[in-house]
Amino acid sequence: MPQEQMQELYNELKNTQSTSEYYAPFLAAMETLDTEMKSLMEPDENGWKLLDPERFRSFSEKYRDAGIKLEQYLTRTADTEDPAELQTREKANKLAALMAQDAAVFRHYDPRNPDTQRSLPSLLEESRNPVVDISTAKIQSIGGAQSSRMPMTIIGPNGEAMPGVFTKAEIFDPLGSFDRATNLAANSKGVTQQGADLLRNFSTAYKNYYTANPDPNRPVDNNPNMINQLLLQSRSNTDSSTSWTMSTDKIAQEIAKVNGLNVEEVKTACGKKALSDLAGRMKNMAFDTYIKASEIQMEDKTRVDRKNTGMSIVADVLGISHVICHSEAMKIKTADGKIIDGTFMAMAKGVDPNNPGAEARNAGKKSLKNTDGRALEAIADLQVLDYICGNVDRHGGNLFYQFDEETGKLIGVQGIDNDSSLGTRVPQLKNERVRRLPVCHTMGVISKKTADKIMNLTPAELAFALRGTVDEKSIQACANRLRVVQGNIQHSREKLDPNSKEIKYPYLQELTTEEFATADLSKLTDKRVDNHFKEIYDTLPRVGARARVAVESLKAKTVGSENRATISGVTGQVLKAGQMKKMLSDKTSFWRGSSSQNYKDIEEAVKEYEAYQKKLLTRMQNGQKSFEKGETTPEAVFGRHVTSFDMNQMNAGLKKIKNAADKYATEKLAELAASGKTPEDDPYIKKRIELAQEISAYAGERLQPSKEERETVAASERRAAEEIVRKENKPAPARQEVVEDQQIEGKKGPEAGH
Repeated sequence: MPQEQMQELYNELKNTQSTSEYYAPFLAAMETLDTEMKSLMEPDENGWKLLDPERFRSFSEKYRDAGIKLEQYLTRTADTEDPAELQTREKANKLAALMAQDAAVFRHYDPRNPDTQRSLPSLLEESRNPVVDISTAKIQSIGGAQSSRMPMTIIGPNGEAMPGVFTKAEIFDPLGSFDRATNLAANSKGVTQQGADLLRNFSTAYKNYYTANPDPNRPVDNNPNMINQLLLQSRSNTDSSTSWTMSTDKIAQEIAKVNGLNVEEVKTACGKKALSDLAGRMKNMAFDTYIKASEIQMEDKTRVDRKNTGMSIVADVLGISHVICHSEAMKIKTADGKIIDGTFMAMAKGVDPNNPGAEARNAGKKSLKNTDGRALEAIADLQVLDYICGNVDRHGGNLFYQFDEETGKLIGVQGIDNDSSLGTRVPQLKNERVRRLPVCHTMGVISKKTADKIMNLTPAELAFALRGTVDEKSIQACANRLRVVQGNIQHSREKLDPNSKEIKYPYLQELTTEEFATADLSKLTDKRVDNHFKEIYDTLPRVGARARVAVESLKAKTVGSENRATISGVTGQVLKAGQMKKMLSDKTSFWRGSSSQNYKDIEEAVKEYEAYQKKLLTRMQNGQKSFEKGETTPEAVFGRHVTSFDMNQMNAGLKKIKNAADKYATEKLAELAASGKTPEDDPYIKKRIELAQEISAYAGERLQPSKEERETVAASERRAAEEIVRKENKPAPARQEVVEDQQIEGKKGPEAGH
């Protein structure tokens, strides 16, 4: 294997002894793979060997075989205490992590398209965690907090622009978080020296006391569980599982108990403010620690951000990556040369249920009825993915929803906030359920193609894919949950009538996309059922109601997408313009006679803006259809994107609207003042002035493209240029960062409507 690190590890493993019967088969498979890779890593007399379907099939089969045998060795020796075997396992683990990164890239490679075929060295360039150099990029820098997020857009494995955020490495460290909270409280105003010492040494005194005085409800040997129990027993209302407010009295009582003091001594020494500050910080920790320590059973010092990456890997392996937002490991290089480890998370596709735009205005329970089946199939895929990954926090609010805007029908879902996953729990029966984690007995249905994929996937393959991303216990638990699903699928296939599509709990009925369209929704969403279908069915009416409220005002945060450089954003601008037209018309009274010319100018400017947006939307839709049919003319390639020219035209239209609105409001106010009146004296004119000011404010806020819009335009134009280059058989970059441009400049592209 020419790659230095892998070659070094492989050479060391060839000269390492092992007592496991699974070691020799692993080495034999690696030797076969090594020979194949070496033959593909160098050019021959005809140049570089592109991975066409035949070459890729041969190579990937050998890679898969080596990965499975490596995983079998690691699994079978997981409990060894032999020092020599442990050293061998450590090297094998490192090799598995590198190979798993390669395998992730191979899963996205399509050898069937001659225009995108690549050599193995070129393909492997993508397999290491990318280091993105942001030292010269004019984008938001990362703050000091672990949860800091930096927006960026990257070019994905298939050339698509993926806007998202980079998150610094986040470590699950409940004891460290608790100690930081007590140290901050110790610096509060009014704390005596004794009180500061009591607060800073709280966790140490707690551990010492309950080690000397054992209490089965107060663990001291496991930091996550210890802090979780301390937080749970400090709540104001311990009878309510939803109450996370902390009681300062209970905190003072615990400090007093573990230090051999009375409560009044503690309150006097610490002071009311310090105890209150500590209670507030403990409240912020409580729910998160409970989920991770109790529900997920996450190990101390676990990389939380990598749980998102792990779930993306499992979704990729199952071929259902579209049902959650994509995450991948990434490193960035800052201006001072520092390398920061973290995770890139793509922005989810669809409507945010907590802040929906106009595209969700028709959402409701009817959204799941009489669909084409895609949405219900996506929900079924998501709930089986959530189970295999052990995701305990899937609810209606951490999904994005994709609607048909006219009918309100749901056409897809995408899960977000996937870091409450990949723990060690393996529930199987309905009464073993963990929080929001669905078990097979409550799912009701499963996609036929996903069921086949699951049955053809070995636990060893799944475990191998996760190497280097999550810890050993989480990997094995994930593999065990896969075995549970496989057992349920097999049992259901034996028990269910293959000619009947009736949903019978606790079995899994397998359906095709078309069959999901006619599935018994009442059975899937029955009030006694606890699954994703029921949760989403109950959430959709609230999404629609929020969207309808948002559309009523120009001040709504989102109507369509706020990113005008996307097709959804252009749709949103069409809706906004239509909304402004209606509001302008509604403020016209038949009894007051015709409107002034200035007011008519606002109406005309809005109509022109709407007309341009509609032409642009039509051009983008037609361009996309032409491109999907294989057209690679500049009109098709650039026509499906919002270009710099388009953004400038939008801004010119908004400027015209703003100028007209400002002129009307200014002159009307002047007319009133000249006649000795105020707007309060003429409610009709007052409402018109207020509307003009509102329209002016809306247009003014958008006169300059946002950073997200600039990034999207840059990514779109770059992607379009790459397509033109590809047509001319020139190499195009497969992946690079898109940085912010200060000005919207670039290729003019086709004009809207042409």
